[in-house]
Amino acid sequence: MSGLRVFDIFCGAGGFSCGFEQAGFDIEIGFDLNEDALRTFVNNHNADGGLWDLQEMDPGTMDTQYGLHGGLVDVMIGGPPCKGFSTMGERDESDVRNRLYYCAIDYVNHLSPDVVLFENVVGLKSMEDGRGENVLDNIVQAFELCENPTYNVSWRVFDAVDFGVPQTRKRLLVCAVSENLHFTSEDVLSIEPDESERSLEDVVEVEDRYDVQTSPANEGRQLRQETALRGIDEPSYTIKADVPNSLLNSDDLPVDSIKDIDSRRLTIDEIKRVQSFPDDYEFHGDTKTSMYKQIGHAVPPQMAYHFAVRIRKLLQGEPVDGGLQTELGSF
Repeated sequence: MSGLRVFDIFCGAGGFSCGFEQAGFDIEIGFDLNEDALRTFVNNHNADGGLWDLQEMDPGTMDTQYGLHGGLVDVMIGGPPCKGFSTMGERDESDVRNRLYYCAIDYVNHLSPDVVLFENVVGLKSMEDGRGENVLDNIVQAFELCENPTYNVSWRVFDAVDFGVPQTRKRLLVCAVSENLHFTSEDVLSIEPDESERSLEDVVEVEDRYDVQTSPANEGRQLRQETALRGIDEPSYTIKADVPNSLLNSDDLPVDSIKDIDSRRLTIDEIKRVQSFPDDYEFHGDTKTSMYKQIGHAVPPQMAYHFAVRIRKLLQGEPVDGGLQTELGSF
């Protein structure tokens, strides 16, 4: 390991941390309010886990409960809950979860990490608060008001498919870098991945296929679920957490599994791969629905890995010109 320590403030099941750990970081602790997701995180990382509501917890608890204070965390990562920001459903400006971003910045102020990297949905760009002010602008300003150290802040939209993840998944990344360092947040976000596009057939084992014309009902079902279905030779659409999607067309299924259905849902193991989790990453939960949600909410580890490598190299003074400088880990 690099000796560089990470605090995953909205860890969920640990996708963000998984990518950083693969890049050589030490995952110190993760916070989340979902008990199943936190159990998944703790069981896959050598890290503490806190089942905390950040709106009810003072950042000083990091000192007394976990022995962490300013200077003991090098990088803070996290994916603040995005329900109120999402464009996939009805956005709710009053959703209390939207304020968790500002709670996270309180922890930045307290722990003074060198680098902060937060992930969220693209809808954050156009979200307004109850006063008609742009939420993203307010978040950037909140970072810029931090002291000891002060931070420079940038944001940029990326698509996970460009990082070798077999899924189109656009996400907005906000990066803050201490003004005391020799690089900036723009240096972190200037990454230009050149990974080959991966499709479902790269990660899902499918045998013989039916021709789409052999299933007359399939066309209508595709029209009804056009945001959920894609061919096996394409990347998946965005994996969502709150809809039990069928993600494979009947022409992509093995012959012996075709009955009266036109499509099927990906299995837990398959959807893990679509999100780029390693095969040995174990999800915990009392129901499959819980595990599907954990995977759907996660940051794809392979996307996180690219940024983690770049941040590690920048922190250690290694060259990063030309984009990613190391080979990707396997699924």
